[in-house]
Amino acid sequence: MSTKNKIIIVIAFIAAIAFSAYYYIFIYSSQNHRQVQSETAVAITSDSLVAKYQADEKLANSLYLNKAVAVTGNLLSIDKLAGYYDSLSVWVDIETGGHVFQLRVSN
Repeated sequence: MSTKNKIIIVIAFIAAIAFSAYYYIFIYSSQNHRQVQSETAVAITSDSLVAKYQADEKLANSLYLNKAVAVTGNLLSIDKLAGYYDSLSVWVDIETGGHVFQLRVSN
């Protein structure tokens, strides 16, 4: 196979990937997404949520999986691992009709 044919195949492959990404981001996702803002959230405390999952994971999944859930509770601690330092992160959220893509840069 000549170099020219290889280049054409690579360009066609990249174009197919680019078209697929465009279709998914701008066409498919705009027609097939949840309106979470209009859903009524299932309210539960963090302790109850953990207890339900520990008791019966399948039942808890049927109650909470793919549903809007409002979890309340107390944050008891934030533990830092030894040898790890605070980092600086900057990110941008890009909303594209139902999906949010995040660009993150950190040290």
